[in-house]
Amino acid sequence: METVSPTPTAAQAPPPRKARHRLLLLDAENLTATCAICGPVQVYRRTMGGFMCATGQRARVKAYRETDDGLLAARRATIRSQRPYLAARKDTCERCGWSPLSERALCVHHRDENHGNDDASNLVTYCLGCHAEVHAQLQLQRDANARTPSADLVE
Repeated sequence: METVSPTPTAAQAPPPRKARHRLLLLDAENLTATCAICGPVQVYRRTMGGFMCATGQRARVKAYRETDDGLLAARRATIRSQRPYLAARKDTCERCGWSPLSERALCVHHRDENHGNDDASNLVTYCLGCHAEVHAQLQLQRDANARTPSADLVE
C-alpha cells in the first residue's frame, strides 16, 4: 500500500517573503553602503546598533505611520496642545543643519532656560546631539561661575 503525501493548497502555502534591505560593502566612516534592493545609498546608524539604508528606514517609518489608525496623529495633537513650544519646531537643526527622517529627533531649546517663556525669539530647534552639547556647555559655564570667588569674599 502506497502512502501519498498531501499536496499543499494555496491556504497552506507560506506567505511570500518580503524583499529585505540588506547592506553590502558598508563604509561606516562615510555612512555609505550598497543596499541589495536600492543600490548605492546613504545609511543611518540605528540606535540599537547596526545600520539601515535611507530608503528602508523611510519605508519603515511610513508603514508605521499608516498602520496606527490615527492614534499617532491624535497623540501628537495632544502633546502639541500640552507643549505649545513644539509648534515652533523647525524641520532641521539650527546648529548643524541636519534634517532627520523623523521630527522626534529634533528638540526645541529655550535660550534663556525658562520653560515658561515660549516666545518665538526664545526658542531654537536642535537635533538631539547638538541639544546635549548645548546643555553640556551651559553646565560647564555654571560650574565655572560657581568656582569663581565672588568679590565680597576676596576682601
